[in-house]
Amino acid sequence: MDLLNTVSHGVIVGITFLIVITILVAVHELGHYWFAKLCGMHVEAFAVMVGGVRKTPLDVHLTKPLVPARNVWLIGTSIAVLTFLAGFFNLNPVFYGGLAFLAIGGPVWIITRLSSLYHRPVQVGILTLLKSWGVVAVILFMGTQFQNLDLSYALNFLLAGSVCAVLLVYYAPVLGAADMEGNKGRGEIKVDGQSIPVQYRPLLSKTNKEGTEFSLLLLPLGGFAAIKGMQPREDGSETKIDKGFFSRPPFQRLLVLFAGPLFSIIFGQIILFGTIMAQGIPGEATTTIGFLPTGPGKAAGLEVGDKITTINGQSVSNFSDIREKVRFSYDKDYKPKPINLTVIRDGQTKNFSLLPTIDPKPEIVLNRDNEPVKTTEAGKLVDLKARQARIGFIGSPSYEPAKLDEAAKIAALAPVTMTLNIISIFTSFDEAKESVGGPAAMVQQTSDSVKGGFIKILELAALLSISLGIMNLLPIPPLDGGQMVIAFTELIRGNKRLPMNFQLALHNIGGFLVVLLMLAVFAIDAGRRSELNKIREDSVISTPEKR
Repeated sequence: MDLLNTVSHGVIVGITFLIVITILVAVHELGHYWFAKLCGMHVEAFAVMVGGVRKTPLDVHLTKPLVPARNVWLIGTSIAVLTFLAGFFNLNPVFYGGLAFLAIGGPVWIITRLSSLYHRPVQVGILTLLKSWGVVAVILFMGTQFQNLDLSYALNFLLAGSVCAVLLVYYAPVLGAADMEGNKGRGEIKVDGQSIPVQYRPLLSKTNKEGTEFSLLLLPLGGFAAIKGMQPREDGSETKIDKGFFSRPPFQRLLVLFAGPLFSIIFGQIILFGTIMAQGIPGEATTTIGFLPTGPGKAAGLEVGDKITTINGQSVSNFSDIREKVRFSYDKDYKPKPINLTVIRDGQTKNFSLLPTIDPKPEIVLNRDNEPVKTTEAGKLVDLKARQARIGFIGSPSYEPAKLDEAAKIAALAPVTMTLNIISIFTSFDEAKESVGGPAAMVQQTSDSVKGGFIKILELAALLSISLGIMNLLPIPPLDGGQMVIAFTELIRGNKRLPMNFQLALHNIGGFLVVLLMLAVFAIDAGRRSELNKIREDSVISTPEKR
């Protein structure tokens, strides 16, 4: 039953994540699409997700036949299932062997096949794979310095890098196309010096009477609205393309670029308003775990949704009870004392024993009303500060019914609040470590939301949509905000285009910054796992699994 629950939960989380991301991207691109049409631009393609499926049969050009692709899929799927089962039942040799094949052996095999199919030197594909592994090594070093890093996590990270390398090799014919604008997945390979066209097509597509192709692509990594003439050219001829992006005035280009983030933000506000009206305004924290980033609690196996009933044999009825019973769990030398927890999970009682972490410096002590406790120093009333013990979670809030104006105000101010949070993230590394997350964090948030029910899923979608809009407004090419800066600069220059070399330099710098930001986010994910491993070694005394 536990295996069935784990599999079903994983499937639901995966489907939920895919649906949420697909809808949010579609709404964002819909903004670009509608405003482009309003401004007289022609949209050649509107796509959700990226990457098509190769439709051109290439086996006829092989001198030596390959193993059928269905056999590769069958072997890979079988090993993946076996690896999952081995991990679930703690069959470590089988688990690590399967993971090593999926991360290393399998990708090498697939790249070798693709190299033969595309008539490319196999060492070129292997070099792509090695480069991806090098990036993985850099990320792991940035996040962990290779400390407290378990083998399974490293292999999973390596697997992610291998998947990226395989995709780059798979799309090599189209990635090498001379004109990327509007080529709609057209590429080519060379066979004995002869050019062979290779076509990649969406999973589903339909072209309307205006010539716009609406499509669902393969990889859940984004989407796009391909506006005609959006690719700058060295001779400046993009400004003369009929119904093209650059043939329109800078002000209209600004509107089209701004429309995507605007739609994302407004869509998120609408959903957030609905969730507030449905569940109410957050109030006092309860004993149910609502957020569990990292720390002794997570290391011991606590999960979002667990309801804590007793601490060291004493019952607790609210979050303040937990805080008071935990905060001074250390001796005179600040060594943590064991904490025994009883929780209810899915109707079952579970027991945990762990050592809390201790604040490195004194922090303000809060009372039951979340106000600073006062003390007297030198005849003056000041806030009491002390080093405090922590389990590392935030209690799920209780909710009070919301009025229309209250819900509307919270939803309206959400972008402002999130913008301030993003600014604090960029100005404080500690804040970034606590708040930023990559794919692993997003999947974890989705998992927690699925456990919380439909309203929590909608709440997550709302926050992600607003975040998507705000992040796309960052003044960094190729993000919408960066392109808006270029359009605005041309507007104040009297519609005079910026020099192509200058624009190219801006896009190169912006692309580098975006890649650097992505590497930093992935490194933070890895760092959290490393920190969690260290906490698990240092603070966990026993968990239900260990008992």
